[in-house]
Amino acid sequence: MGRDCWSTRLLVEHCRVLSVDPMQRDRVFSSPGGSSWTITWADSRGQTEASLDYAFVRSDEGLSLFLAPWMTDRRTRIELSGERRIQLTATRPHFGGRRFWFRCPFMRDGKACGRRVGRLYLPPGKAMLGCRICHNLIHRSAREHDARVYRLARDPIAWSDALDDRSLRRKLLGVSAFTLWLRWEREGRVDPRTLKARA
Repeated sequence: MGRDCWSTRLLVEHCRVLSVDPMQRDRVFSSPGGSSWTITWADSRGQTEASLDYAFVRSDEGLSLFLAPWMTDRRTRIELSGERRIQLTATRPHFGGRRFWFRCPFMRDGKACGRRVGRLYLPPGKAMLGCRICHNLIHRSAREHDARVYRLARDPIAWSDALDDRSLRRKLLGVSAFTLWLRWEREGRVDPRTLKARA
């Protein structure tokens, strides 16, 4: 369940995802150049919510995907912006075979990001695919877990000092750490005797 979120960044779980893995399983990258494919996204009931057509292209510049200019969302068309050609690159894992990656096509200041990634995201209301960094996305687990609070909660003297701090931010961090420490104590995960009295 986790604690209340501490970040307002959009979750990757709320975005449409274009992933290399299902494409590799479907043998897209071994298909003839120019072959057409469709990726579909389903809603919670398994009904098709959106679809995007693309072509697998082999050229002198290497392998790439060429996206259709629009994505069908229910009954409407959403025009995609930015670079519609997604370059592919491959690595050779130790266990053999080839592992494919996208080069992030997100355009900023007229230049593509180019990061090697396994997934590209399309956040709600956006029209350009990009990596998690370009869209400033965060995973739900990371949003619900603040490492600073966990570090403080492991040191009762430190969170006690944070509670007495003049800085409101530090004080709130101390409150969160103390709350977590109390939860751990209720669950029997800490020894209450570890709370040392300050000199």
